[in-house]
Amino acid sequence: MRSRKKTTKINLFFQYYAFIYSIILGIFLVPLYLKYISLEIYGGWLATGNIVAWLTVIDPGISDVLRQQAGKAYGADEKQKLNGLLGSGTLLSLIVSILVLIIGLVLTNYIVDLISIRDINSIIVLKNAFVLAVVGTSLMIFSYGFISFNQGILSSMGVGVIFVVGTVISLIVNITLLMYGYGVYSIPIAQIFFALILIFGNIAYIFWRYIDESLKFRFSISGFLDLTKLTGYNVFGRLGSVMSTQIDTLLVARYLGAEIAPILSFTKKGPELSRMFIDRNVIAMQPAVTNAWESGEYDKVRINTSRLYFIIIWVLGLIFTNFIIFNKYFVSLWVGKNLFAGNTVNVIISINIILAVLVNMSSNILFALGKIKQTSKINFVQSILTVITLFIGVKYFGLYGLVLAQVLSTLVFSAWYFPYKTFKIINYNKDTLIKLVKEIVIVFSITIGCIIVAAKLGALTNWIVFFTYVIVVVLIYLLLLSILSKAFRREISGILKKYIKLRQTHGI
Repeated sequence: MRSRKKTTKINLFFQYYAFIYSIILGIFLVPLYLKYISLEIYGGWLATGNIVAWLTVIDPGISDVLRQQAGKAYGADEKQKLNGLLGSGTLLSLIVSILVLIIGLVLTNYIVDLISIRDINSIIVLKNAFVLAVVGTSLMIFSYGFISFNQGILSSMGVGVIFVVGTVISLIVNITLLMYGYGVYSIPIAQIFFALILIFGNIAYIFWRYIDESLKFRFSISGFLDLTKLTGYNVFGRLGSVMSTQIDTLLVARYLGAEIAPILSFTKKGPELSRMFIDRNVIAMQPAVTNAWESGEYDKVRINTSRLYFIIIWVLGLIFTNFIIFNKYFVSLWVGKNLFAGNTVNVIISINIILAVLVNMSSNILFALGKIKQTSKINFVQSILTVITLFIGVKYFGLYGLVLAQVLSTLVFSAWYFPYKTFKIINYNKDTLIKLVKEIVIVFSITIGCIIVAAKLGALTNWIVFFTYVIVVVLIYLLLLSILSKAFRREISGILKKYIKLRQTHGI
């Protein structure tokens, strides 16, 4: 059995790499996109890209279920079940990827009609880009079966190296095609290259693991049916999640105009990337949590997940503080102040990110513990509620109504349900819960204090001044947190002790 601790650390490293890669795609490449792609076509691409993401609702969440089931079988040393999961997962992924391809191609002639674009040339370009994106999405879904199986059997290093190779090659392809005049086509073509590398790389790695650990490949009808049943539960959660997270840009393009979609996207980009950064920690822990829970090591799960909650609370406070203070300056320096949606929208988006992180963290932990059916049902109910409120919000109250609808719908249901259910199943003691509440109060106080002090901040006219102020605010936040929070001081002390011990061990 591979080390769960080592696997989690390696997972974290590559998850952070994935976050950096997302920053490159979502931040640094955007000015290049705007240089070679018109704002209208780029806005239309963002909206049709959301529609392509909708096609993934056809994927019932095979990757999540397969990773959890492979981790469960690997943790319980059930080799016979593990041998059948790969064949079942591959077949199911292939079926779903073909369905996505067929449905996506059928929708091509109707999809652009949902967006307010009248120029015939722009429509043709977006239709062709949509077809390429459908192909890329289909291939990505097929790759998920191999990736998730590898993650379930704690193959963090292999999966990570393949991912790095894929991102580097796809990034080179993307930039090269942009500079050679391929415009918006460069984005989905790069995705196709990425998906192919993931598929063939992970297949090769699986063969190596099977030889190394004397595993056998087999196909089981009963195993296929069991996996299909579990993914059937998960499809509701997937359907709702994709709808609720991908519909906002489409609604903006439909009711407010395609040129408004980039404004919302650019204002959300920083907070969404920060959310991705935090979510990566939970994703990295999932295989280890499943493995430990199935091995009966409940205390370890309890200790590590409660520690993760503390860390997430501290990080959320820091992120919220910085985006309330600096997001308007960030967007202005990045793409222009005319593409910032305003302070009110920014505050609501930042609040929604906090709620989304807490909900996603709790639901992912529940999923890792095997509560697939319950988690999927609640995610589906929440997302339907979100879609309804988003539609009402944007249609009758514009952009403000759209972003506020996300916050209100989350507060009504999942913001309290998922944490409550997680705490109940893992069975945190009363003392832990009191400390968590205390930490939230401390972080909230520090955040409000930093925002008030920074309210009189002057204009930040260049990146050097911007990053200088960001660093100052981060240091002030951490200083206040270290003064007021005993738990934070204990965490930092533990890290320093490990570092000192590591240096002594290696004679440094």
